Amino acid sequence: MSKHRKSWSETEIENILQHYQQHGITATVRLFNVASSMIYRWHWHSMRGEPKTEVQSGISQAEYHHLLRENQLLKELVAEKELEIRVKDALLKTCLSKQERLIIAQEFIDFPFPMCKVLAWCSVARSCFYYCSSIGLRGRKLYAVAKDGKVIDNEFIMKIIEQLDRIH
Repeated sequence: MSKHRKSWSETEIENILQHYQQHGITATVRLFNVASSMIYRWHWHSMRGEPKTEVQSGISQAEYHHLLRENQLLKELVAEKELEIRVKDALLKTCLSKQERLIIAQEFIDFPFPMCKVLAWCSVARSCFYYCSSIGLRGRKLYAVAKDGKVIDNEFIMKIIEQLDRIH
């Protein structure tokens, strides 16, 4: 078996397919020394109207899949930039307080983007997004882990936060 793969021109493929339709698969395989699976594939592509070779289509399968991946990444980048513009437009309408910026951030965090990016666009620290009783906004509650690896009860942490809020 040869290590070099034979490439067929468009006219050769058409001649092989004509011979196959007139004389059958066995005679065509013996005459042209081509695999029957290749003839069936060419016939199937010709019935569907697809190109028979990569030369006709202009790009290889690997390059096609690379272009699809690149296209998907560019779509995600455009979507992220669009979301950033929408967030900044919402913030530029008026001079907003911290609580209003947190509310706007909460609206946009539901999108499939990292929370830290949305908070940065809203000029809000990540620590402000979590539970804070002083502004009346109950976000995600904090949790802590003790030195021995056990999770400390949330209610205990909430009491400490409320005590700290009273001090300040």
